[in-house]
Amino acid sequence: MFNFSNKNKLEKSELWKKFQGRGNSEKILQEKAEILALVLVDWCDTSVIKLIEHFEKDPENKNIKEKSTELSIESIILYMHFIDRLALKSLKNEKRDFFMNILVNRIIDIFSKNQPNQEEKRGFSSVIENIYEERQIEYSGYNLTPVENEGLKNTLFWEFEKKITKILGFEDNIVTMMEIQIYLVTGLKFLQLPEMFN
Repeated sequence: MFNFSNKNKLEKSELWKKFQGRGNSEKILQEKAEILALVLVDWCDTSVIKLIEHFEKDPENKNIKEKSTELSIESIILYMHFIDRLALKSLKNEKRDFFMNILVNRIIDIFSKNQPNQEEKRGFSSVIENIYEERQIEYSGYNLTPVENEGLKNTLFWEFEKKITKILGFEDNIVTMMEIQIYLVTGLKFLQLPEMFN
């Protein structure tokens, strides 16, 4: 349904291939976090542009482009939360904290670099930090997979899809939610996150 450029055609493990067998020292984790921040922001920005282009085909969606920054931030924060869950399983607490601090700070730096002055950069950074903290609390209450006989309610990606469809103005539209799911799954395949800490 969506064509998210050739980025989703990376060979298995290509993104993290150079790190295989090198462990997870602080130096390696810093390098991984720096790469991941750049790739993640680029992926989310590119995907949001494609998403907006898709929904702009409907003449009723005239102001959807104005929501691109909000969509990018929400998308990146969702992936950051998912990465934090992986780090929690794969790394000791100190290393997980070290890795996530670098990743979060680098992403905030990338996002705020286009602000016109230092004061606005600080303000924009603060907004992203606050949203990230709020979402960490919210998302930590969701399961990754459904509880038996309870459907998709209170699962991480389902609740995220609901949030995005609301931003897009298609609240609780199941078709739009499924389209958002394609966007998420494509991103997870491209980022090859389970390979990152191997």
